[in-house]
Amino acid sequence: IAESYHYLSKIYCDQDRYDMAYNNCQQALQIRVKLLGENDLNIIESLLMKAKILRLQSKFDQALSILVNCLTTIEEMFRGTSNDYIIAIAYNDIGVIKNYLSKYDDALSMHNKSLKLRLKLFGDRHTHVAESYHDIGIVYYYQSKYDEALSMYHKSLNIRLELLVDNHTHTAELYNDIGVVYCHQSKYEEALSMLHKSLNIRLELLVDNHTHIATSYDNIGNIYVDQSKYDEALSMYDKSLNIRSELLGDNSTHVAESYDNIGNIYVGQSKYDEALSIIQKSLNIRLELFGENNIHVATSYNNIGNVYYYQSKHDEALLMYHKSLNIQLELLGDNHTHVATSYNNIGNVYRDQSKYDEALSMYHKSLNIRLELLGDNHTHVAESYNNIGNVYSDQSKYDEALSIYHWSLNIRLELLGDNNTHVAESYDNLGNVYYNQSKYDEALSIYHKSLNIRLELFGENNNDVATLYNNIGNVYSGQSKYDEALSMLHKSLNIQLELLGDNNTHVAKSYNNIGNIYSDQSKYDEAKSMYQKALNIRLNLFGDGNSHVAALYKSIADINLLELKYDTALEQYQRACEIYINVFGENHAELAQIYTKIADIYDNQSKYDEAIAMRHESQKIINNLQQNRAIDDQVVNQPIQANDDFQDNTHQSQTIIQDTQDYILDDDILDDIVESQEN
Repeated sequence: IAESYHYLSKIYCDQDRYDMAYNNCQQALQIRVKLLGENDLNIIESLLMKAKILRLQSKFDQALSILVNCLTTIEEMFRGTSNDYIIAIAYNDIGVIKNYLSKYDDALSMHNKSLKLRLKLFGDRHTHVAESYHDIGIVYYYQSKYDEALSMYHKSLNIRLELLVDNHTHTAELYNDIGVVYCHQSKYEEALSMLHKSLNIRLELLVDNHTHIATSYDNIGNIYVDQSKYDEALSMYDKSLNIRSELLGDNSTHVAESYDNIGNIYVGQSKYDEALSIIQKSLNIRLELFGENNIHVATSYNNIGNVYYYQSKHDEALLMYHKSLNIQLELLGDNHTHVATSYNNIGNVYRDQSKYDEALSMYHKSLNIRLELLGDNHTHVAESYNNIGNVYSDQSKYDEALSIYHWSLNIRLELLGDNNTHVAESYDNLGNVYYNQSKYDEALSIYHKSLNIRLELFGENNNDVATLYNNIGNVYSGQSKYDEALSMLHKSLNIQLELLGDNNTHVAKSYNNIGNIYSDQSKYDEAKSMYQKALNIRLNLFGDGNSHVAALYKSIADINLLELKYDTALEQYQRACEIYINVFGENHAELAQIYTKIADIYDNQSKYDEAIAMRHESQKIINNLQQNRAIDDQVVNQPIQANDDFQDNTHQSQTIIQDTQDYILDDDILDDIVESQEN
């Protein structure tokens, strides 16, 4: 009977029915203790299963406590006996939890102890030894030590190929995980080759509807997202969702993950209502399965916050991010990579609100955690430096921004090589600074570096390539090379229309930039037509309470002012002011500019008292901003060290989409891990 309960607990666990799994595990444990006493191998088996279920429920402290006590008992009972292998299993399981808690040194210590014992017991050509190499590789993967991870994976793969032949589920796991590493290195062809190897083995060995096949479809879909192949990605995610729904029912954590992945596609396509709807489905499943206080629920709140962030609904985004953060702090403590991600995302909202001190504070918190956990040579640390550089760039502190961006670039070059999307991202941000400094030759040079990387990785038809054409077009515009600028911007627009459709934020930005060139050429009708197209898209996506909508009202008003259409211009300036005040408060540089232009209108209408009042309001804002700038300068002028507490201009939004993806490693170590999203 106890064996039946134990078997049922395994089945319920595989179905994500953790309460049922736990209850059956407890039944088995109680019967075994009553019949066999405390010191029996079957008791250890039940305790290890109980710890696994608790881990999957995000009850890490309870799971770890059981495993540590279990290890003490096992070492007393079995050290030096034929059951020594149980000690290795306990080391391994403790390493799993330590890895999830971002305690990577402790995780490696446990896995290396397990490996050492397995080598002693079984020699160097055994499946348990291969498992240890695999587990160690996963820790290296989470440390962004990709070469070390690949080395471990290949050691494991070689053993499994020798012992199990090529067509085996464990071999498929290794091909999958190697593919995931290649993807993070932007080696997409190699990644797809490995992932398709894994998928083909699974399709041959397993029934068509198996969770591992769903995992393969997910990971292939993630690569298509990186390549801006959204239709292909959706096809993969839908295949995965259908398998999971059929096997596990609609109320499963894996189904929730599929909803998240599909939601991320909708975010990339600016289909925010659809994204919110499907991510809310994911949240509802997790709340029903786990209750409020669970790491997967925190992930859902974070994902909903990301959608609000893209919609510039700052208050709603902050509410969701803080919900996520509070759960993470309670479950994981204040020194965990997920916590660092939450601080980063909150910082992104503050940056969007031009609350630069608050943004820097959040980015510093995130950076400090990452430096302590990951060391100073990690991709997440590079992201933190990148985002701090973004704030300095926003504040026109270009020397400081360049310095930080170069730190980020150097880390990425060392870890990822010079042909990687994150390296291209760093070049983009450096180019943005040079553009803002009117150093157009330097900007063009570095934008072309980024463009060459992306063309090699993705080909012409990619959203990041479109972004580079846009940036290059803006440089040509700054050089008054309007024909070249329009050529680049239309290239960008055509790619975006093909990939994203005509109702997308990137498309709106292209229309806006084309409008800017027509305005510079005094082609006012063409400019207003482009601005109106951009405005219609943004109103449709965001409503009339968004700062990007306000910017377009201001641009259209500027043209009407040049055309001496004072009443029309005044009405549009006032609409822009209302939005800016609601979004940023009464103390923002855009408001100062608009108040000055309204004053010009009143002057031309001989309304001199109103003009004077507007100029006073403008000057008041300028004085306040200058005072705040002096305070900011005191902060910036403090000495900065490479490891000091210190994430994209063009790419802040894209990073959300990229890091949202849940690249799934197949080893049991990661069956409960959901990667956090970053802006």
